[in-house]
Amino acid sequence: MQNLTFPTIITHKEWLTSNTCLLKFQFKHPHTFDYTAGQFISIIFPAGSPDQRPQRRSYSIAGLQKNTLQSTEIEIVATIIPNGLASQFFIESEVGSETTISGPYGALVLPKTLPKRLFLIATSTGVAPYRAFLPQLENLLRENESLEIELIFGVRKRKDAFFISDFKQMSDKYPRFQFNLCFSRHDNSILAPYEHACYVQERMENLAPDPDKDLIFLCGNPAMIDSSFTRLTENGFSPRQIKREKYLPTKK
Repeated sequence: MQNLTFPTIITHKEWLTSNTCLLKFQFKHPHTFDYTAGQFISIIFPAGSPDQRPQRRSYSIAGLQKNTLQSTEIEIVATIIPNGLASQFFIESEVGSETTISGPYGALVLPKTLPKRLFLIATSTGVAPYRAFLPQLENLLRENESLEIELIFGVRKRKDAFFISDFKQMSDKYPRFQFNLCFSRHDNSILAPYEHACYVQERMENLAPDPDKDLIFLCGNPAMIDSSFTRLTENGFSPRQIKREKYLPTKK
């Protein structure tokens, strides 16, 4: 699959939380974008001055493509960081604003053969590729009656969560898809059955991952990924049973 550069236009902008923005980009020229759910794109931002190089920031594709992964539109979610180059662009941009993307990149994709149980663990916008997985996971759950999926999504507080209706709809429809929403800063309010006052690592351990029959995906905060990876390897998982993608902090 070729990694090319494409001019795009913002066709939709929506604030999901106070610091999380959803954006849709449509290709400026007629083009069908081929990608695999779980991959990411890079957005190219103009240099601040003539002597600086353009800057790139990477974002997982979050869109729900029902029937095909050939798309004329790309959907992402971005965390807004005060004074960040990309964040300032997203804050100031409007429908019709133009930018350039490249891609697709990355290998955080579902394997052809799945284990007995699949763990999808994320913090913040690291959950974006798992949302893109949903149509594919639905087909797999229909085809494989023994497959079990645990999606564990961690945020600080309830107000920081997003895409909840998508994950809840899947868990309501398929009991073998379990949605776990974890709060690292819980306010002592009543928890829904799918909510947990803990870190994602703690919820993962409570579900007792088994290296003989489970596969683990980790996406999001580097500290969470490193901590989870250490715990899993200490409990018998090999590195090939753990797929990782870190969301590294960007420079301003």
